[in-house]
Amino acid sequence: MEISEEKIGLDAVNEVGHGRDFLTHLHTLRYLRGELTFWDKEKINLLEMDDKEMADEDNRIVKSILDKHQVEPLAKDIVEKGDAIIAK
Repeated sequence: MEISEEKIGLDAVNEVGHGRDFLTHLHTLRYLRGELTFWDKEKINLLEMDDKEMADEDNRIVKSILDKHQVEPLAKDIVEKGDAIIAK
């Protein structure tokens, strides 16, 4: 996957706005297919849902990720450097 200013599409995100549908935006149509490597059945189901169903399912997915995600502890030397910066 290539990461570039053009492919990230911040202009498209700003144009569409927070919480709105950007799937029909020209930028998405231009780059989406080239970036997809596989379709997860769960993601295909999202595309077939109406707005209410999609919001409920999005919330379920986010809660599942938050429940399962484990944050790796920082290395001791990094914590010590941070503590030294804070102490200054």
